Amino acid sequence: MGNLKVNRRSFLKHCSVFVIALGAVSPFARSEERKLYFWSSVLSDPRYKQQYVPWFREQVKKKLPDFELIIEGYDYDEMQSKFFAQVISNKPGIPDILEGVLEQVPIYQTFGMIAPLTAAFNDWKEHQEFIPSFLEGFKFKGELWAMPYSINARGLVYRMPLLAKYKLDVPKTWDDLLKASSKITAGEKDVPISGYIIATQKGAVRVFQEFISHVFQLSDHVFAFNKVQSKWEVQITLQQLDRVFRFYHDLFFTGDPPAIPLNLRGMRGNKNDENYTKGKHAMTPTGSFIFGRRQEGPDQRQILENETGIAFLPTPPRGRQKTYLEISPVLLNAFSEHPAEAFEVIKIFTSAESIVRLQMLGGDISPRRDTDDPPLQRQFLDPLVIDWLKRWKQILPSGAILEFVDWLRIREELYDLVEEVVYNQTSHEEAASRLYKILLGEADRFNKTPSPPYS
Repeated sequence: MGNLKVNRRSFLKHCSVFVIALGAVSPFARSEERKLYFWSSVLSDPRYKQQYVPWFREQVKKKLPDFELIIEGYDYDEMQSKFFAQVISNKPGIPDILEGVLEQVPIYQTFGMIAPLTAAFNDWKEHQEFIPSFLEGFKFKGELWAMPYSINARGLVYRMPLLAKYKLDVPKTWDDLLKASSKITAGEKDVPISGYIIATQKGAVRVFQEFISHVFQLSDHVFAFNKVQSKWEVQITLQQLDRVFRFYHDLFFTGDPPAIPLNLRGMRGNKNDENYTKGKHAMTPTGSFIFGRRQEGPDQRQILENETGIAFLPTPPRGRQKTYLEISPVLLNAFSEHPAEAFEVIKIFTSAESIVRLQMLGGDISPRRDTDDPPLQRQFLDPLVIDWLKRWKQILPSGAILEFVDWLRIREELYDLVEEVVYNQTSHEEAASRLYKILLGEADRFNKTPSPPYS
């Protein structure tokens, strides 16, 4: 990513054109069929392709009869790389719409790649149905830069029968987790089942999200804006970072056996969810979305519907119950040739019926108030989903929202450092020191220039 050359002036020019165009929202002129591109990780999943996408396409066609909706699927880091490539190519207007993860929103905004939605959102008659706190993560300098369509707070899922088998309580502290996981890993070595699993694959978005969850257990913020001095400051301490990296080290190298076997290093979060539902892990950090995997087979259904408990993430000494609050965004490309029509697609995607249909498949928490309407839930959700969502909503108050800053360099550095620590190539002390220096450097950059980091 470091060799990207982005013309910010050109970006801002296109953003200005978009604001004018979207502000007008003129009636859609009839012409030959045109295309709207939507890049989505969620909608590339076979469950959604079969059970949601046909309805979604039908709604878009009703609203925009002259447009063909093209849905392309990528994972989030691949999508980010491709989006950058498109913007500096001769096709900057593709995709018109994309989804992502919370920490990508300020990255795209820094580069001028996404358009502010404030005016169009406020003009939408349904805008007051969105819970204000779930919009805050997308607000910066008075503008709304994305629309939320699902919410998750990272929690711990655990196999109740396995904890009962070994007479274990649900882990409440990091030390409890290390001991309980080691006991299960030892007892189930012939199956095998690991007591715990965490994301450590370089470049996987869950690595950042799970690491930051533990950071929030020790510090309110990574960065804090000093209003008196009008500047960004690093709030997390070197010692706190060291404690998190040491926890990652201990998961793989402390205990006999360790909580996580060494052959399970380099795993992605999605793969960990899949393997948990197949009975290969006793515990893992995840979100309510894991419930969607009950449709993958009878074993998965049994584990998720009848054997899974939900708890707050275990905490460190003198830590607190805090976790990463994932607010999943849908964004509008600042270079879209059809911004008004693209926003209509976003409105359909974030409508109450759409979100409830997505909940039925994925078990995500809604950012809207009206999706809790009993008749709507009874129409689309079975009682197990409703109960699952209620259990996960108890975790939501522990969620913390990331600061709206450019996380690009920090994420890339963290991917390297987590990998080095779990492969015993770098000590937890050295990893903490390197990350802390990056944070200090980034805070200094935030304060010195508003320009993109790689311009």
